[in-house]
Parts: sequence; C-alpha cells; structure tokens
Amino acid sequence: MTGGTARRHGEGGFTLIETVVALAIMMIILPTLFDAIFTLIATSRSQRERAADNQTMVRVAETVKAAAYDPSCSKYNPDALPRVQVVCAPGPTLTYPLQLVTITILTLAGAQGPSVVVVKASR
Repeated sequence: MTGGTARRHGEGGFTLIETVVALAIMMIILPTLFDAIFTLIATSRSQRERAADNQTMVRVAETVKAAAYDPSCSKYNPDALPRVQVVCAPGPTLTYPLQLVTITILTLAGAQGPSVVVVKASR
C-alpha cells in the first residue's frame, strides 16, 4: 500500500481528526451540561428555603390565631423569630373592633418575602 494510510490487521484506533471532532463536541456539550446541573442545584436550594419560610409563616399565623386579642401586638410573635415581621393595623369596626395582623417573612437580604394577613377580633 502506498501513502502510509493503510492500517495493519489488528491495529484499531481513532485518527487525529476523529479525536479533534470528538473533543470539539465535548467542549460544546459539557459546559451546557454543567450549567444545567448548577442551575438545578440553585433552584432546589431556593425552593427548599421558600418551603421553610412558608412553614414558618404558617406556624406564626397559627400562633396568632390561637393567641388572645392583643391591641399592642406584642404576644403575636412570642418567640421573636428572626426574619419574621408581625405588623398590626386596626381593621374595620363592625359590632366589635377587628385587627389585621400581617405576618411577613423577610428574605436573607432583608426584602419582603411571602406574607399572610390574619384577622383578629377583640372578643
């Protein structure tokens, strides 16, 4: 055989061009794959934190519902939980005064997160 391109029997392998093409394909696919994995991890962490915040908010709302009416709002967050903001405002007076208690979870950056409003009656 001329030109030196023939392979001997039993010699297998890849040519240089095949190897370069395979590396080029991997250089395109691997960064995209790693980016997808890191995005998935970040989203999972965010969802876990959001679920924990919602659970805390519901727990505080149940505490507010079970507590006796308090015009000063001091009994509504007895554990003084960090990142929980409890704000009271007078509600409409029908046959008895109502109180609107807003429970807000603050994010780690200090911004307002999820919130819920509980209506308390003075009786």
